[in-house]
Amino acid sequence: MHEKTGDVIAIVAWHTPRFCIDSGAVRQASIETITSSGYAYAKTRKLGQPIDDTVRHHVASIIVKHRGTAQKNIYRAIEYTYIYESADGESRSAMAHGYVVHIGEFTVFIQHTANRVITSDIAQSMAMDLAFVESNKLTPLPNGWSASISR
Repeated sequence: MHEKTGDVIAIVAWHTPRFCIDSGAVRQASIETITSSGYAYAKTRKLGQPIDDTVRHHVASIIVKHRGTAQKNIYRAIEYTYIYESADGESRSAMAHGYVVHIGEFTVFIQHTANRVITSDIAQSMAMDLAFVESNKLTPLPNGWSASISR
């Protein structure tokens, strides 16, 4: 948790060699894996606040290209934004931006949660960096890799 803002960045990785981003289990996990507090459910065993509004929840592609070669890797991802509203008046409302990316045999959940309005920049950069590192690991090439999101 960030000391001044209270923002939480959570990253959870599951070994899922037989799943893909389009599977129902992964789609459901994108809702339940990281709670409204920004912490992983497996750690807290608390469900947190229910999602009040889903701003977006769709499949996108992270495209990693090498400038000097024709090398291109595409990673499918779920991109989402949730609003958690306080129903009891005691807990604070929250906003979360997240990405679920399938890398190799792992499904990685990345979520930025805050008690204020935030942009998706932090979670998006982390997801693109993860794809970038995996691409460079698969095909070690000198400088020239770039990543973008296609919706």
